[in-house]
Amino acid sequence: MNNKLNAYVRFDGSGKIVPSSVILQRTKPKVGNWKQIDSSECCNYTSTTTSTTTTAALVNSTNAFVDCTAACNEACDEPFNYFDVWMTQECLDTFPTIGCAIWLNVEATVNFPNGTYNNGSGQCIVITDGIITNIV
Repeated sequence: MNNKLNAYVRFDGSGKIVPSSVILQRTKPKVGNWKQIDSSECCNYTSTTTSTTTTAALVNSTNAFVDCTAACNEACDEPFNYFDVWMTQECLDTFPTIGCAIWLNVEATVNFPNGTYNNGSGQCIVITDGIITNIV
């Protein structure tokens, strides 16, 4: 990796990182809301042993993940939007947990849509590229 380049991510109007916005260049872009990040967060990979999630490791988690129309930090009553999703048993057991992947199919090829979802008790779950990235 070129040590003279810095990594930057772009934020949208609501303060969320724009997915796939990481760029490498010497200076911060002038147009848009950009913030420098540690390049190891995006680009400095080392060779490690990793395990691959197989479809057998995913469980159907119908009704574990819901959304309602209330703002974050506000509880709400029915009706909830119930999602038929797939995740690992570990993520289901500790739901919601930052870093857990949520899929719309057992093959793990369709990410859950990006957005902020109120789980009904006023806890909002932020999903980016199918991964829980924040809980507010």
